[in-house]
Formats: sequence, C-alpha cells, structure tokens
Amino acid sequence: METGRGALRHPLFWGALALLVLNDHVWKSAGVLPGALTGKLSDFAGMIVAPVLIAAAFRARHTPARLLAFAAATVPFVAINVFPSAATAMESLVGLVGIEWRIWCDPSDLVGLVALPAAWWALDAEPFALPNKGAVEGVGLFAAAFACMATSAPETIYETVEIPPPAWQTAAQLHNRGTVDVDVRLRWVTAEFACDRIREAPGAYLTREAFGEGVTVTLDPSRNFPLSRAAAGEALDVGADWLPLRRGCDAVLVQRDGSSDAVVFFNSEYPVPVPRHSSGPYDPYGVPNRVEVGMPGRISSGGSPTVIVSPLRTTLGDDSACPATDAPAFAYSGEYVEAGTVAKVSGTGMLRDGCFEVSFEDGDGRAIHSFLCIPMWAFDLTVGDQVRFDLANTTGFQLTRFADGDRSETQVLLTNSSENYIPSDGVGLWFRAESAERCPGAPTACGAYAADMQVRVGADVLHAGDEATGLLPGGRRYRVGIGAVRETIVGIDSCAFAEQRPGVQINTVVFVEEGE
Repeated sequence: METGRGALRHPLFWGALALLVLNDHVWKSAGVLPGALTGKLSDFAGMIVAPVLIAAAFRARHTPARLLAFAAATVPFVAINVFPSAATAMESLVGLVGIEWRIWCDPSDLVGLVALPAAWWALDAEPFALPNKGAVEGVGLFAAAFACMATSAPETIYETVEIPPPAWQTAAQLHNRGTVDVDVRLRWVTAEFACDRIREAPGAYLTREAFGEGVTVTLDPSRNFPLSRAAAGEALDVGADWLPLRRGCDAVLVQRDGSSDAVVFFNSEYPVPVPRHSSGPYDPYGVPNRVEVGMPGRISSGGSPTVIVSPLRTTLGDDSACPATDAPAFAYSGEYVEAGTVAKVSGTGMLRDGCFEVSFEDGDGRAIHSFLCIPMWAFDLTVGDQVRFDLANTTGFQLTRFADGDRSETQVLLTNSSENYIPSDGVGLWFRAESAERCPGAPTACGAYAADMQVRVGADVLHAGDEATGLLPGGRRYRVGIGAVRETIVGIDSCAFAEQRPGVQINTVVFVEEGE
C-alpha cells in the first residue's frame, strides 16, 4: 500500500537534496562559486525539497492535501523575501526553539518558485521500487528536515564579524538593507529649537524651510552612511567642520524617490563607531542607531530608542484647529532715547493706520520723533505736556506724563517680552505667559512653528485681543490690552524677527493713572 511518501525515493528529490547540502555547507564556505549564484541554487533546491518534505511528513496523497503542503512551504518563503517585518518575525519564531537564523529579505530570491512544478511532478511520479523503501523514505525524511533547518543557519562569520577600522563616530546612520543602489538626498536642520519640545513628533514641527541645502549620496547594498555632521563631512570628503555642530540633538531631512520625505531626529551627544562599508556578509542588526533605506517606499527606524523617524509636515500656515487670531499689534518706532530723559511734547497727530506720530523736545532743544501704535484709550498726550522716558527701544516703550493742573500723572507701557513689570511707588504689575490648551500650534507662513499662548495679569487670564482693568496696590487704576501672545517653538533666520528664535513674545500695552 502506498504511504504517500513515494517522492522520497525519487531521484529528483535526492538530487535537489544533495544540491542543497553541498551548496550550503561546502560551496558557500569554499568560495568556489559567486555568492549570488550559491544563493539562488539554495532557493531552487529548497523549493523542491521543502514541499516534498511537508507533503511526505503529513502523508498528503490527494490533491487538496498536497496544495496545503505546497502553501505551507511557499507562503512563508514569499513573505520573508518581500516583507522585512516577516523576516524578523520568522527569526524570532525559530529562535524560541533555540535555532538561530539570519534571514535576508531579498525579493529576487522569488525566482526559486519556478522549481515548484518539478516538486509536484516528483509527488505525482510513479514511486521507485526499492527493496528497503521504508528505510530510504525515513532517511530521506530526516535528511531533508535537517537540510531545511540548517540551510538558513548563520555562518560563523556572522558571529565573529567586528566593525572594521577605521569607523565613523556617529550618533545615527543610514543603512541600505535592500539589494540595489539607493540615491538619498540629505538636508541637515538649520532652524533653532529646544530638543525636548519637538522630540515626540519632530516631523510635525519641522518644515522643509527648517533645513539647509541638500547633498545626494548613493548607498550600495549593505552600505552605511553617518548622519552626525562631522562624520558626514568626512564621508563626503568636505571636512568635519563643513556644518556648524549642534548640541543635544540634531535632525536630518531624508528624501528618496518612491518614499515620503522623513525627518530623522536623534541624540547627537553619544556617537558610536559605525563601519564605513560592509565587505561581504554583514549583520545590520549589530549596528546601532540605524535608519533603514533600500526597501521600496520605506524610510524606517531600525528600532533604536535614540533615533526617531517622523513623516515631514508638508503644509504651511495655520491648521483649521488653530484659527488665526485677529490680535492688535502694539509697537513703538523712533529714535533711541536714554532712560530718564525729560522732554516736552511739541506735536501730535494720528495717522491713517490708527498710529500716533509724536514729537518731543528735550532740555537741550533736541527734537525727538517717534511713532506709537497703541489704542486711543492709552494715548494721553497733548502739546506742552512734560514727560519722562523710562524706556524707548526695540523691546518696548515706557513713558511717564507728569501731573499738570487737574490732570494726574499717567504712565503708558508698551512691551514685547516674556515677562514684564511696571514700577509704581514700590509696587508693580506682572505679566506671565502660559500655554493655551485651545491651540497646540502650527507652522507659520515662513516655515517656523509657533503656538498661541495666554497671559496672566494679576488674577485675570487673557488671550490675544482681550482687555482688562484693575487696581494696583496704592489705588492706581490700570487698563491693559493684549496683542500677540505666542511662543515660537521652531525659529528660522529668514522669518520675521519674532519668529527667528525660540521663545515667548508678549505684546501688551498698559495705561496707568491715579485713582480717585
């Protein structure tokens, strides 16, 4: 009676088994054949031995059972050669039973599938009549099982390979895990930011405008390229000081055809040695802090906790969740005036844009011309008033108008800073910027990234465009107007002044007068 194992006596099966054993355990290590040829020979032989082995092991004598046996052999073979995640999962799975495999994801290995018809023919062929057919089938079964398990076991070179000197010292590196050359364009970040603020999703905060000019590098299969600036300069043969170094963290925009642009963000403080090139078989799992390219449509992290790969944001301007605030802009422009200068108002006028043009004359007869963009309620100057300049520069403007007749002393303060204070008889009014939950922020039109904030004035919490009134200690009344209150998270040199450096900007105007 036929046992379903007749193919284990077929010469085709034994020929494929012999080819598999010789190729994996003799020819590969001896180097008598090119590596590309020995790899494909294993695929052809394996696609005959493996389906026959599974069909024989489960005594698959009928077509449905044989189809299942062939599927059990071919589906994993296709998956591990097309999907890197499947290759990694298979390595982990067989590792659970103490077998160490190293699987190279190579779609070109699928050429071995052309051997499947030969395997099916061996199962359909008339079994060879042998005097000890049971013994032959048993030997064939165990020999095939051993050959299939041993064929993917790592050679000694994978256990003993060391990083060849010289090596780059880099905190992150690209690795081409594919089988063809890959052209990659790299652009290092030029924007300024606090590392901790953007670490969770660097691609959401950084736009293309945040990166400098690019360079294109070609990575051969299994080649590496450093992303730390000094090491990249050495690799490009332009010198280690080709780019300004960054402390704490760094970011590189990685671009390649067929893949979405990605931001690689990494801790730049702890570089490790990475081989400049791989010679022969090389274990990419032994190289830390890697970013893998080479697989179609993918730029992915190699699993290092210190390297983050994030999709690049491609739109500029406010998101719909962060509508633009129509906040007033309070500003002073004019000549620099030394603090403490006493002068007299010599002329006033209102411009079409609502700002005020004011002329002063100091005690030496010098004319001082200035422009104030403040609300009408904060402007309390007439020709002939005596004033004292307490502050007049790019960070703000503070002016005290002395009491005159029935008019009490008043102060006007315009500020552009993160924390402000109005002196008044030994007491003051503090402004503190706080995060506003209603908007996490958005890229600006020039590519920087900013977030609306709120400002605390005494007991009041105000937003851009708000006004409030109150009393200072001592009975003086104040009225405050809030202009832009924003935090620049990513600053870019080519943007407007307020968006060039990370930090908080509070634009306010305060008018203070004596109480009743």
